[in-house]
Amino acid sequence: MRKKSHIALAIGLMDKLQLHDTLNHKYIFCIGSILPDCKPSFLTTPHTFQKTFEKVKEKIKLFLEKMENIYQFGYRDCIILGEIIHYIADYFTFPHNIHYDGNLKAHCYYEKDLKIALRHFLNSDEVVEIRKEVQVHQTKEELFQFIEETHQKYMKRKSFVLEDCRYIVRVCMEVVASIVAILQNSYVEMREMLLETV
Repeated sequence: MRKKSHIALAIGLMDKLQLHDTLNHKYIFCIGSILPDCKPSFLTTPHTFQKTFEKVKEKIKLFLEKMENIYQFGYRDCIILGEIIHYIADYFTFPHNIHYDGNLKAHCYYEKDLKIALRHFLNSDEVVEIRKEVQVHQTKEELFQFIEETHQKYMKRKSFVLEDCRYIVRVCMEVVASIVAILQNSYVEMREMLLETV
C-alpha cells in the first residue's frame, strides 16, 4: 500500500473504533503506520506474510507485555501499533503476496487504484457493517490464529481492489480492537462499543 493509504487507514481506524481517548496521539499513530516504508529494510525485506509475520507476532507479544497494566498509550506505543497495522494491511494487499505475478509498474498502478478505493471505502456504509461484525479476541494466540486463518482464506480468493479494501479494513479493525481490549481487559466493553452506531 502507498503511504497515503496507510495514513487514511490509520485515521479511519481511529474514527471508526472511537479510539481518540485511548490513542491520544493521532498523528504519531499515522507516522507509525508509514514508518516501515521509510526504513532501509523496506528495500531488502518485502512486507509479505511469509517474510515478516513472525516478526510482527513478536512485536505484538512484546507490545502487549510492555503495555500490561498501562492504560494510556504514549508516543512510542502509538508508533508501534501503527507499525503493526502497516504490516497487517500489506498482507492483504494483492501485490504483497506470492500469488501476484505482475511487475513493479503493475504493482504501482494497483496501489494507486487501492489508494483511491480505500479512501472511499472507509467512508462507506459497508465499513459500519464490518465494524458491527468485528470479533474481539481475548488472547494474543487467538489473534494470531485469526490473522493466519484469514490470510489463508484471502490467498484462495481472486484478488481485486475492493476485496482488498474489505480484508484490510476488517482485519486491521479486529487486530486493533483486540489489542486494545487485551490491554484494557475489557472484551465486553469493546464488543458493546463496536455494536453502537457511529
